[in-house]
Amino acid sequence: MEVSYYPLIRAHSYEIPSRFVVEVSRLAQDLGNELTGNQLGIQQSLERAIQESWPELAKLGKEIVRCLESDEGFVVVRDLPLLSYGRPIIDLAFIALATCLGKLTVHDDSKKLIWDVTPRPQIEGRELTFSERDVEAPLHIDSAFRQQPEEYFGLLAITAAEQGGHSVVLRADRVIRALEQSDAGSQCLAILRSEMFPFRVPPAFANSGEANQIIQAPIIADAPLIRFRLDTILSGFKCHPELATPQQLWALNYFNNFLEASPHKFELKLNDGDIIFVNNHTVLHSRTAFEGNSRLLLRLRIRKTA
Repeated sequence: MEVSYYPLIRAHSYEIPSRFVVEVSRLAQDLGNELTGNQLGIQQSLERAIQESWPELAKLGKEIVRCLESDEGFVVVRDLPLLSYGRPIIDLAFIALATCLGKLTVHDDSKKLIWDVTPRPQIEGRELTFSERDVEAPLHIDSAFRQQPEEYFGLLAITAAEQGGHSVVLRADRVIRALEQSDAGSQCLAILRSEMFPFRVPPAFANSGEANQIIQAPIIADAPLIRFRLDTILSGFKCHPELATPQQLWALNYFNNFLEASPHKFELKLNDGDIIFVNNHTVLHSRTAFEGNSRLLLRLRIRKTA
C-alpha cells in the first residue's frame, strides 16, 4: 500500500557551491567516465572537497544518519539539485554525500562504487539480478550473501519509471513482533535464529574465485538484525542440498509468506532526483515491477564508520 507519509528531508537549501562543482569536475576529468580509479583516493578527495568548499553537506549527512538510526530506519532526501549536472558530476556529488555517512564499498570486480540499477539485455553465461531487470524485486537486504553486509545503502533516482517501480520498505522489528504472536511464528523465529542458512553470491556480484561460493548465517541475529534474500538462499541449497533440513525449508517458506502478507510494508514512489537511504541491517526493501527501459537509479553501499 502506498503511503502519503514517510521520513522526508527537504534539501532545497543545500545549493551546490560553484567551487565544489569545479573541484569535482577536475576529479571527474582525472578519473574518466567509469570512475574506476583508486576508490579510497576518490573518497578522500571528495572529503577534502566537502571540507574546503561545501561543509554544509556534512550537516545533511548527520541528519540522514539520525533518521537511519531511528525507529523508521529509512529516509527520502528531496530537492537536492544534483540533476542540474550531468554524469559523472552527479555520481561524484552522490558519492560525496554518502561519504558523510560512512565508507563506501565496491560492488564487484569492476571496483565501481556506483551500480546502475536499470534494465539490461540478457548477458550470456549468467542470470540477471534484480537490479538488472524490470520484474518485481522481492523483499531482501543488500549484500545478504556477504560476511558483513553494509549497514546502509542509498538509491538516487535519475529517471523514475513512468509506471510501477515503486520502492517498498519493511521494518524487521515489526515482522519479528508479529511472528511472536503465534506458536507457529515463534517456532519459525527460533529456527531462523538458531539454524545456519546458505547464501550464495549472485553471479552479477561475484568477484574472481567466488563462483558457487556460499556463506552460512542465521536469518535473524543481532547484527544484522535481518539477513534475507530468498533467491540466494535457494541457490545455496541447490549448490549444497546436504545443508537443507525439513525444518529449515518449512521456516523459510513460512517466513517468506509472512513477509509478503505483512500489513506493515511502506510503498512509495521516488521522483526524479529523489534519494532514499535505508538502514540495511534493520529494514527489508523491495521494488514493484515496472514498464519500459528508461528507469535509472544509482546505488551506493555504505559501511558505518562510527
